[in-house]
Amino acid sequence: MIRANTNCNNALLVDETIANAHTITINLSEIIWRMPQYKFSLTYEAEINKEISSSIEYEMYYRHWMYIEKSSITGKTFTWDIPTSYYKPRYVIIGFQKNKNDKISTDNGQFDLCNLENVQVHLNNNIYYPNNRLNISLAENKCTQIYNMFKNFKYSYYGKEGKPLVDYNDFLNKYLIIVIDCSKQSDVIKGSTINIKINFQWWDSFAVDSVIHCLVITSDRARYNPLKNTVVVH
Repeated sequence: MIRANTNCNNALLVDETIANAHTITINLSEIIWRMPQYKFSLTYEAEINKEISSSIEYEMYYRHWMYIEKSSITGKTFTWDIPTSYYKPRYVIIGFQKNKNDKISTDNGQFDLCNLENVQVHLNNNIYYPNNRLNISLAENKCTQIYNMFKNFKYSYYGKEGKPLVDYNDFLNKYLIIVIDCSKQSDVIKGSTINIKINFQWWDSFAVDSVIHCLVITSDRARYNPLKNTVVVH
């Protein structure tokens, strides 16, 4: 959990007249991290203790979230080189915001499309997600494909069917987020260093007061030795 080192304007939504008349701050007095605990049966606990005393190492699989942002972009096209990953990228989640940064009277929980025409993730320069052009146009209501990508993320990530988080209308007006599913990969790139690039195309030049937010979710693993109390990340 990383807190901004300047102020909390991006975490608050306050009426502009109130914000101009008052100084508003957030003070964190306590943070609690609740973790579930599992208790084994006596028989299984004895087996686990035997394994631990033999200095066994357990493999732990988890998903790593890496957030980065990019601003000061000009032009109708842009290629973003994401830091190299040694793990399997599963999802790349992208959002745009125009003229919202560090403004307490704007809702930073809402996203814009910024006249986006197409976006594509390249892995090692030869694997593309999605493999076809999106041809997005908010003005012509051509956003069905990116809404389906957004909607399918819930099932792909959690493995559960369910009602979409938001309907199509709310998606268009508030939550225009691009979710690119990279989890289905060929054996060609598995187990190798993976170079990630994101190619953007806009109908008009990207506004200088806009920001690209990007969340990369990868499948990672570590080895835990409870006897030595060590964790080694692969």
